[in-house]
Amino acid sequence: MKTNLIALLLISITSCHYVLLGPAPRGTNDDTMEEGPCGGFNSVVNRTNFPLKGGVVTVKVSHTEGRISYRLAFTETPAAKDFTLALTSDFTVTAVGKIDTAPLDLASLGDKAIPGAKATIQTIYESPDGTRYQCADVTLTADSTPKSSAIANSNAFTMNSMFLLLTCFF
Repeated sequence: MKTNLIALLLISITSCHYVLLGPAPRGTNDDTMEEGPCGGFNSVVNRTNFPLKGGVVTVKVSHTEGRISYRLAFTETPAAKDFTLALTSDFTVTAVGKIDTAPLDLASLGDKAIPGAKATIQTIYESPDGTRYQCADVTLTADSTPKSSAIANSNAFTMNSMFLLLTCFF
């Protein structure tokens, strides 16, 4: 059994350029990450609760050079044209393997940013190797405690985060 698990991990290891750890991504596949708007994952499968205030997006990067930006769409099933709201200024990646967090205050975005609203957060990572995308589908909550990104607030990893780290940065 242990040998099978190790073999499975070795087969699935890729050289991910970056990985969205929280909120939970639609999916992660380094072979399709260059496909916008969501890295080849075009369907909403599950939504994670995400606070209007105090929410955090967490990514891990594998290059020393690159920029990350965050966009938002307020549609049920967003297309590339729907990601019109810039959530943060682009920031530069400073170290390989570093976990970066971006605090987001969505409450200031206007009438659409209300508890219960469905939205999709798009992460865009630009490196010398190209541009890559990942998305997280969220439902906005009034709760100011981000439950979807435990890694940003503690040393605890979710099982999803641990799997992504093992397969991308083993």
